[in-house]
Amino acid sequence: MKTTEYDEGCVLSDTLNIMNIDHWHLVQENPGSRGADGKVKWGRIAKLKNQGWKKGVSDYAIYLPSNRTKCKKGVLVFIELKKCRSRKLDGEFKALGSDGITVYPEQLDFIKKMNEVPGIVGEVCYGADETITYIKSLLK
Repeated sequence: MKTTEYDEGCVLSDTLNIMNIDHWHLVQENPGSRGADGKVKWGRIAKLKNQGWKKGVSDYAIYLPSNRTKCKKGVLVFIELKKCRSRKLDGEFKALGSDGITVYPEQLDFIKKMNEVPGIVGEVCYGADETITYIKSLLK
């Protein structure tokens, strides 16, 4: 059964709640979405951009306090969550187009910037399981 990024996000959030880890889904709605009539909502796009909407901002912010991490001051983790990669092409995981697993340049740029800030890390993870494994690697 194929999962969606939404499904992975729900599993991730449930698991982080069970682990008692503070986290936030950063709702970065696609401003290019269309109304019921199929037309692009240009007014909505302008409003979101005026409020600071930016391409590439990660999906989740996860706070790991100092008493639970290997760091003195704790860690803020930004996760770009993608759905699980389910197939390989030519021996490698590959994706084309808007398929839920493609990592876009703006997303990589955001992750790179976050990794330059002390106490903040960013990562692209494929699925809830990979994300939880990554989070556990940062814990004591």
